[in-house]
Amino acid sequence: MRNEIKRKLIHILSIIFPAAYLLRTKQDVLFILGIAVIFAISVELGRFFCVKFAKIFDKTVGHLLRFHEKQKFTSATNLLLSFYVSTLIFSKPVAVSVMLFVVLCDALSALVGKKWGNTVLYGNKTLEGSAVFLLSGLIIILIVPGLDFLTGLFGLVAAFVVDLFVVNIDDNITIPIVSGVVMQIVLFL
Repeated sequence: MRNEIKRKLIHILSIIFPAAYLLRTKQDVLFILGIAVIFAISVELGRFFCVKFAKIFDKTVGHLLRFHEKQKFTSATNLLLSFYVSTLIFSKPVAVSVMLFVVLCDALSALVGKKWGNTVLYGNKTLEGSAVFLLSGLIIILIVPGLDFLTGLFGLVAAFVVDLFVVNIDDNITIPIVSGVVMQIVLFL
């Protein structure tokens, strides 16, 4: 549980990116995220192809990795990639919302579900964690400037369904991309 808390705290720190997007232009945020993505991919390549670097990586943060991340990109790199794509292709309110869905809803629901979750809904997802996901998502919908409530609600439901049922793909990719596509479609209609 201690490593999971550390992982989720690091996850929550990535709130800096949607916060920056609220204050800066799309180009500014894409530039910052681009640098972060290049750095993250460089770290990934270093740990895959350089034995000395891999040893340093494993010694410092390797204990935070899940088993499936040992031979693939980490969830942190996937998160940065999805933030970059979301900023690039979605409107500002949609991009900020989907980033907050994955940063806050996913992290808070996981922490609550692991600590206080008793009623299993599906797989390792609990009613208690799911309730926190939806509640925090509703708060996000209400506070993101320029986001229509109905559009946000469709996106939140999509994010929730993806988080609940998609298990073979990193939710740091699926939550923002799927919910963002749904919201952009709703905006188009």
